[in-house]
Amino acid sequence: MDDLICKYFSGELTEKEKQDILIHISQDTDLTEEFIETQNLIGLTELLLRKKDMPIAKIKLSKFVEYAQKGKKSK
Repeated sequence: MDDLICKYFSGELTEKEKQDILIHISQDTDLTEEFIETQNLIGLTELLLRKKDMPIAKIKLSKFVEYAQKGKKSK
């Protein structure tokens, strides 16, 4: 499923495949969490690519990592 999620965000899926994966994600809480984490990482990566936004991106990345570590400890 990781591969399909990556393909979803890279635009490599057909509309039917997108619909299928979104239905599957909506029915599986673990998959929903994985999808959101991937989406967040992609967003953070895009922020890091903007050089003048680097200080803000580093702060947000730090907060995200802290949040993710707290989430893993609670499971």
